[in-house]
Amino acid sequence: MKSAISYVAMPGRRRATLDLAQGFPGLSSAAVRVQFLPHEYVFGLFLVLTWARLVARAGPFSPSSLAFLGCLLTSIGVILWAGRRPTPWRWRVRLLLYPALMGLSFYLMPSAFALLELPRADAQLVRWEHALLGEKINLRIQLWEHPLITDAMMLAYLFFFYYLIAGPAYYCIRNLPRFRQCFAGLFTVYGLGFIGYTVLPAGGPYRFLEFAQPLAGGWITRLAKPFVDACSNGVDAFPSIHVAVSLYLLVFDRWHYRRRFWRLLAPCIALWASTVYLRYHYCVDVFAGVALAGIGLWVAVSYERFNLKTPGLLQPMKAVPATDRARRGRSLLPVFR
Repeated sequence: MKSAISYVAMPGRRRATLDLAQGFPGLSSAAVRVQFLPHEYVFGLFLVLTWARLVARAGPFSPSSLAFLGCLLTSIGVILWAGRRPTPWRWRVRLLLYPALMGLSFYLMPSAFALLELPRADAQLVRWEHALLGEKINLRIQLWEHPLITDAMMLAYLFFFYYLIAGPAYYCIRNLPRFRQCFAGLFTVYGLGFIGYTVLPAGGPYRFLEFAQPLAGGWITRLAKPFVDACSNGVDAFPSIHVAVSLYLLVFDRWHYRRRFWRLLAPCIALWASTVYLRYHYCVDVFAGVALAGIGLWVAVSYERFNLKTPGLLQPMKAVPATDRARRGRSLLPVFR
């Protein structure tokens, strides 16, 4: 099977695409041209870098090396499979692969990092925070802790898991092109955030700093904290994905689903405060998360602009005209063909 890299002409630049038509007689080039999305490049870069480092350190046949290679090959295979015939459900499979890859690679990191013998960066993060703010904010906050406040903060912190699922799910069900744009930025955030974990692996204040007393909390904190602690992989402090992802989704909703933006603004602000109050993140982690969200939003906007300039390549699904919808019957969901 032959394949070739072709380029889409654009003002001042060229965009690479993978053309699989060569080697398949009878297939048109347009039918099998695959465009890689921004997050597929970025998250793929994280997988390639981690796999290459593991191969250099532990060999190509170590379980961690094989696991990351499997994630990489799976992503490429699904991209090519979906791009070969980009129907709506294949697009959804292609996009929804990334939450699975994210979760799997997140929990593969501790064993992989142990093989790489990466030094912990908590001390460096504390020095940066002290240089920027003049003190260790996490230790200062412990003077204000109260069980009721801690329980409220824990609920705000758990809100992240709801928003991570419900935020993109709305676009997945209602508007597939918008869902694609949302994921282009969202998993760029995850890809860059995971690269940050590999560069500066840190456990967070509750693992590194010495507090005068345990976190003061009520029954909600006592029930939820073991679950939250178990969800950590021990190297996920910098940057704060909680801040980056929730801020990204909130601003994306401000652009495309304003009613939800106003409903979730206050819970998101509480979520950002909870990351430091609950001792899971340093303030520098939060600052890095804000910057990461900005990069993801820029990617989403740039992707949409490029999409509009090259509709034949990146928008294989077109909305059915209103007259066709009327003949097919009313529907609460947009129809694509």
